[in-house]
Amino acid sequence: MNGPHEERSGQSPKLEYRPAVEDAGQARASAARIVMWTIVGLGCLGVFLASTLLPSIDLRGRVPPSNRVKCASNLRQIGLACVLYANGDPQGRFPPSFEVVLSTQDITPEVFCCPSSFDERATGSTTQAQVAQLSAGGHLSYVYVGSSVKNSDAADVVVAYEPLKNHHGAGMNVLFVDGHVEWLTAAQGAAFLAVAQSAGGKLIHLNGTAATLAATQP
Repeated sequence: MNGPHEERSGQSPKLEYRPAVEDAGQARASAARIVMWTIVGLGCLGVFLASTLLPSIDLRGRVPPSNRVKCASNLRQIGLACVLYANGDPQGRFPPSFEVVLSTQDITPEVFCCPSSFDERATGSTTQAQVAQLSAGGHLSYVYVGSSVKNSDAADVVVAYEPLKNHHGAGMNVLFVDGHVEWLTAAQGAAFLAVAQSAGGKLIHLNGTAATLAATQP
């Protein structure tokens, strides 16, 4: 026989209730990790959106050098297209307009848009459709003054330039007859524009920071 304090054979021991302290702690740790990774994910998303949607100007209003370089590259491509056109002209004349450049040369509508501007490439299923859109507004960032230019003109003759607003007033790029591009500061650009906007078909010479006008040669 079993004693008074001995358990009976085959009888299950009593189960004691203990609060799930450890489970609650693990749940809190898991929730904290979820919050932490959510914050990290939102931070990464914010950085991505800022770099994608605000590429043309930083918080101090300065133009990133990469946009200036890309803009200058656009004008150099336009300059090369103009030179190729002039080389095929019996009198060495530059094209009369940007539309003629786009319609006759191996060039795309993207190069007519400064990356710091709000202009977008001219669209269309054909070159003719793109040409029609180019000067319709919002697709052209540059000003062409090469209609009276010849490939025999001096290297300081201006073919095209951009408004100061393209780079938020920080300066402007200028394209010359030999295909090179120069950056003008805001003050230099303002002085240049004062001369260029009164050219009236005359050749615009820009030597250093001094812009002058000259009559075109027949």
